[in-house]
Amino acid sequence: MLPMLREAVFTEVERISRSGLLTGQQRDVLAFLVETAVSGSRVRLRQKDVAKALDIPSPGQVGVIVTNTRTRLYRFYESAPGGSALHIALSDRGYDVIVSQFDAPATLSDEAQLAVADAKAALDQRTLPGAATAIGILDKVLVREPDNPVLMALKAHCYATRALYGTHFRRDLEAAERIVETLRTREPRTWESWFAEASVHMALHWDWPAAGAAFAKAIALSGGTAARHPWHTAYLASQGRAAEAVALLRAAVAQSHDSPIVRADLAINQIFAHQYEEAAVTIDTAFALFGDRTHYLLHVHRAILREATGDPAGALASVVGVPLRWPHTAVTIGLRALFAGLAGDRRTARRHLTKLQAARMLAKPYVPAGQLCIAALGAGDVDGAVEWLRLGAVVERDPNLVLTGVYPFFRHLQGHPGFDALVRDTMRLPAARF
Repeated sequence: MLPMLREAVFTEVERISRSGLLTGQQRDVLAFLVETAVSGSRVRLRQKDVAKALDIPSPGQVGVIVTNTRTRLYRFYESAPGGSALHIALSDRGYDVIVSQFDAPATLSDEAQLAVADAKAALDQRTLPGAATAIGILDKVLVREPDNPVLMALKAHCYATRALYGTHFRRDLEAAERIVETLRTREPRTWESWFAEASVHMALHWDWPAAGAAFAKAIALSGGTAARHPWHTAYLASQGRAAEAVALLRAAVAQSHDSPIVRADLAINQIFAHQYEEAAVTIDTAFALFGDRTHYLLHVHRAILREATGDPAGALASVVGVPLRWPHTAVTIGLRALFAGLAGDRRTARRHLTKLQAARMLAKPYVPAGQLCIAALGAGDVDGAVEWLRLGAVVERDPNLVLTGVYPFFRHLQGHPGFDALVRDTMRLPAARF
């Protein structure tokens, strides 16, 4: 590292330390990790190395301190954007320091700025029509600004997000990847470009180290903004780190207090983290505050929470009340069969499953294999559910299924050899945590 850059890094560490966001122990750990990184040492640090160097009594404490420091660095750059051309982050795994030096973001015309705002608003509906609207908005501006990297990266993100709520997952993810490939050679790369790349690594290739590295780059370049985005929080949850996602989203709610969708993101991650009482408060508060503006995903998350806490009949009632269904979103297609069956009404569950299988054969509408998985689970066909799950994950690449290890209703499949092998060996996810 050049002497001038080393000096800039140490100056940035001092700026972070003066902010008051880090505890004394966190400041010491950050300073030690940065000093090790800029010294050029190629020794890969371990917990016991850090503990010994800083006189921390238990090596196990180091992981907790580093996790909290990483989260507070995100908050620092969110609360103090634009203060420096350098951003410091800690890697998702291990004790590597990521230093990002970047130029000013790509300049957007007035028309493009408005298009970006409109596209993001449409995308935040988390629906198929919303994603289609966002892509259409961007396409109009890209006719006049075809090489704008921010617009191109956002379009890739639109395709990836449409995969979350649609049916043709692999097609949309591959469309996102093609755009990402064209952006890799653009310098300087925008944070949106890195973020789109991370989403593709995560959902299309299950390349978790590459996804983590790209997310870290996006977070550093965005000044922390990207950390609370649902793709990144889903990544954290998929890796067994939902509690970290909750911390990020609590801060996001404080900053976006009037956003129902941010509260929906917080609620589902609280469920993933087994914080059921807190999730209930988040959901009930959102319903009380927003009334008719309550996002449809909060209805879905209330249903998931009720089943997780032993009330499948209440879950079924919540699903019946979801104000948005196909063709606006595909995420609710199999839930009625699932919760009916878990509530003891296997006959209704089997009837729904038969209808969904027929619809899939006719492709009117196309029913994702992941939805047939949960419908089969409700009907009591565990072997069939696992086979549909494998098809949805491996062949269709449904991005929702990277969360198979944390969605609580999948606990009913835990222990099945096919399920455990799919999660652990094929998708290379941590062991399921229910």
